[in-house]
Amino acid sequence: MSPSHFTGKVPEQFKQFTGFFHQDMDGGFEEAISAYVDGAPPGEALLVTQYFQAVIDLNLDDSQLKSFWFDWALAEWGPAREMQEFLQELQDMLTAAIEKKAATNE
Repeated sequence: MSPSHFTGKVPEQFKQFTGFFHQDMDGGFEEAISAYVDGAPPGEALLVTQYFQAVIDLNLDDSQLKSFWFDWALAEWGPAREMQEFLQELQDMLTAAIEKKAATNE
């Protein structure tokens, strides 16, 4: 999926991910992401991962990140240059959780 696919719109699945993420942070990022992936409908977590990658590829500034539904992350970790590394870490965690779930389901 190309970054332009997401230009100007935020997938509903990503909004659901961020809502879940806010509620379930007691165990840290990895635990919250694993719990999200375990409970997400088929394909949803993969779409969220693609959205992360698209946003990373766009290399956005702070104001642009806000319009892509990352204002919550900027508030916690901004500015945007530091966000790129953080987003990549989150995306890596999501990918690992998806692969782990797939391996468990085989």
